[in-house]
Amino acid sequence: MKIAVLPKIASIKELVRWITALLLLATCVGLVSGVFLYALDGVTNFRLHVPYLIFGLPVAGYFMVWYYQKFAPSYQAGTKILVAALNNDNQNWNFFLAPLIFVTTLLTHLFGGSAGREGTAVQMAAGVESAIRKLVPFDATKQKTFLRCALAAGFSAVFGVPLAGFVFAFEIDKTKNINAFSVASACFCALVANAVALLLPISHTTYKTAVLPDWSFGLFLTLIACSLAFGFTARLFIELQEKIGIVFQKITDKKPLQAFVGGCILIALVFVLQTDRYLGLGISEIENAFLQPTDGAVFGWKLLFTAITLAAGFKGGEVTPLFFIGATLGSFLAVQLGLPVGFVAALGFVAVFGAAAAVPLTCAIMSLELFGEQYFYVALPVCILARLFTGRKSIYQTE
Repeated sequence: MKIAVLPKIASIKELVRWITALLLLATCVGLVSGVFLYALDGVTNFRLHVPYLIFGLPVAGYFMVWYYQKFAPSYQAGTKILVAALNNDNQNWNFFLAPLIFVTTLLTHLFGGSAGREGTAVQMAAGVESAIRKLVPFDATKQKTFLRCALAAGFSAVFGVPLAGFVFAFEIDKTKNINAFSVASACFCALVANAVALLLPISHTTYKTAVLPDWSFGLFLTLIACSLAFGFTARLFIELQEKIGIVFQKITDKKPLQAFVGGCILIALVFVLQTDRYLGLGISEIENAFLQPTDGAVFGWKLLFTAITLAAGFKGGEVTPLFFIGATLGSFLAVQLGLPVGFVAALGFVAVFGAAAAVPLTCAIMSLELFGEQYFYVALPVCILARLFTGRKSIYQTE
């Protein structure tokens, strides 16, 4: 990791220009994220009141994948292309990415796809960043910093975790070329974007955690066991998504038809299981996992629904479903291990995502912002161990 000092600013005019661009970026990303969260809440509530919308999922999937193939083939990889851009300084997108991912994610959730929202948030932020960069062009050395600021702002605004959003923008960058200039800029954007998003009629979910148990050697061993379970589950999610994608390719090499087939499979699973609890974000299920024990099959079914949804090509993200998977797994493990349900659910909530995305520090910081300072000291080693148990793969892997 290279840590540089603050680069020299050529003039006060240049500094004012940079701060103005950052403020414009953070404000626009915050507004767009807030509108997205408001719209997402609306389509989710509508789907819950009109359950038969699930029958439109195959057609919606076919349409969105066809549209991406026809008009935006370079954007199909989603968040992975942004991670690659940080690593390779290759910025090959434009503002069109923002409305495209906005609409297709809403379609995914309107018809019941099991996807998240962080991918949408950071891709919209990148689209906004591209538009502002054309209005206020920078030299090559600042372009990567500006993109990093956009990712920090998007993640921060969509989850209400500015510190975690700031750390996320650095932790996903394999080059790790950090300087004080980019740190200050990304932190500023994360804080402003979150504050702007909260000006809109939205609210972030709060979770009721349990008091931490007293420390003991037994608790230490139990946390290692939990870390192993969280890491294995993250690895299972990554591997299952890959394997399901291969199966879809064997069924048909036409990606729109793969999405259609994936939608049909999800409909069949809903009717076989006689429940729609694994569709959409599943926020209510996550909240319940903090309050009462969850059946051991719940996290597995959500993992399957999400892997099918994303492998088929539906748009959204992985993070909120991974929160669901981790929280329900933790809720189940808590009973088996004799620990408070809210305590292990909170650890699973952050650790499974941290392990799957290779961002354990981001998730430890998130535990601090969502659950309180006392959780950070436990979540940090659990997230790191879970990531080690996962192996080298991640959901953002580009190689």
